Amino acid sequence: MKIHWTKAQAKAYLLTYHNINTNQSMSIQSLFNRLHSIQYDPIHVVGYNHDLVCHARIHDYTLGDLDDHIYNHKTYIDHWDRIASIIDIKDYENLSFIRQEKAKHLYDGVLKTYQIDLEEYSKNILNVFEQGPLNSKEIDLGVHKNASWKKNSPSLYVLEYLMYQSKLAIDKRVGNQRSFDLFHRVYPNLSDKNNFDDLDSFLLYYLKRRIDVVGMSWNMTHNQLGNPFLTSKKARQYYFDLLVKKNLITEVIVEDLSYTFYIPTDVNLDGIMLEQKVSFLSPLDNMIWDRKLIQVLFEFDYTWEMYVPKQKRHYGYYVMPVILKDQFIGRVEFNSSNDIITIKNLWLEKHISKKDVQSYIDAAYERLIQYYSK
Repeated sequence: MKIHWTKAQAKAYLLTYHNINTNQSMSIQSLFNRLHSIQYDPIHVVGYNHDLVCHARIHDYTLGDLDDHIYNHKTYIDHWDRIASIIDIKDYENLSFIRQEKAKHLYDGVLKTYQIDLEEYSKNILNVFEQGPLNSKEIDLGVHKNASWKKNSPSLYVLEYLMYQSKLAIDKRVGNQRSFDLFHRVYPNLSDKNNFDDLDSFLLYYLKRRIDVVGMSWNMTHNQLGNPFLTSKKARQYYFDLLVKKNLITEVIVEDLSYTFYIPTDVNLDGIMLEQKVSFLSPLDNMIWDRKLIQVLFEFDYTWEMYVPKQKRHYGYYVMPVILKDQFIGRVEFNSSNDIITIKNLWLEKHISKKDVQSYIDAAYERLIQYYSK
């Protein structure tokens, strides 16, 4: 059965699904139970992306809390999903097809360039790791060929290849540098078995997972549905329809929009209410991965300008959307130096009065300072 919503209802659903500006707090585990995956990004201004995603949903979250669970307790894995991501350890075996495809793509697209004996080269690298974990910069068995697009040692790419094959794992990060170790030492109770009988059953699982990651989706050509298999709109629609038939997702029609949207059927949002408060969202927050969806629902046009040449930026290098209850009210840019966060720039939407929203922005800023300085 299709659900018919107003735009206001669709916005309220998306925010309560992501637990942004609500009357409740999530735990790290409940966050991953719902979203499954958070994108990893090496840019650190007021925290890495995964810290900011947690901060927006967990009231008492402190900078680095998730890192402790990843690299010390090993309950989450610094690995790969749609992109470099933090995933729940219990999901690792479900993503075998993705790892196999990534390894094949890396070999065909890069490693063939170096014309190396991959089996022998991998064996040599694994032998080096028998002595213990090493930083990726400490592994260099020589440059075999300078590709026109990159001058680099093949060691870096073989490390990635071995990670996709569950031979190596990221043991920890020091800044943006990864330390690798043998997979079985980092995760002794985890295997690389494939939990699916065939690719078809995996794709059904994986598309549902992608919908869970963002909370609301549609069959558009955008990267939040990206994977090596469902590259065509027609192919995706087959699995959307099958998920609807199995009652794993529900179709949603939103007033004045000529699209069919899909939401997970099995999510209970009872008791979660929106509150009149402000959140600062990371540019790579799960809720705003799909910029087009945010534009049509919230009428907020957001572009992350980090990779835009400085002279062409409208705002700044690392600008975060600002949302008050269910309305995007502007953008903010922070500075962080000596453990002190300051607001460098604040741009409010044209129809927003600073006097009306200042107290909410101040409260969110104070919470950000507490998260950053503990």
